[in-house]
Amino acid sequence: MLRRADPVQPGITDVAVAVRDRLGVARAVLTVPYVSTSLSAHGIDDVIEHARVAAGRISERIIGVGAIG
Repeated sequence: MLRRADPVQPGITDVAVAVRDRLGVARAVLTVPYVSTSLSAHGIDDVIEHARVAAGRISERIIGVGAIG
């Protein structure tokens, strides 16, 4: 997982989470640009957790584990 303040736009944090194959090799990346405002309903930690869960579910589909539906 990568979490990095955007070097160009203040208030934006880039979040990236790997989607891995059966061997643990990263085959894709989910990227979420998080915009922090006073109206943000969810904090950055929530966004990171949701991104990790989503990447994990996609990885499971690639690997062939579990049923997602």
